[in-house]
Amino acid sequence: MSSKVEIVSRENLEKLHTKSLLSRLKKLQKCEDEIEWPPYAHKEQLENLEKSNFIEYKNTCLWRNAYQDLKDILSKREHILTAAERKKKRKRIK
Repeated sequence: MSSKVEIVSRENLEKLHTKSLLSRLKKLQKCEDEIEWPPYAHKEQLENLEKSNFIEYKNTCLWRNAYQDLKDILSKREHILTAAERKKKRKRIK
């Protein structure tokens, strides 16, 4: 069963909080790698995917564009410490 991620415009992505963007990144990374259809169904199924409001597969232009937009926006945001980084920082403070 594939993970579905709603398509969001770059403009709307830029309005989201960094933690929301990181959550979206995880969802995009959980999408299925490839569409596995018989060759005769590929074109029709691909057209249906492009008309939907969701991204399901990594080997599509929709996924690549969404992933690149997200990475571009995140590269300009503040760094959110991971749990391990927070723990290390707490130990230094004590």
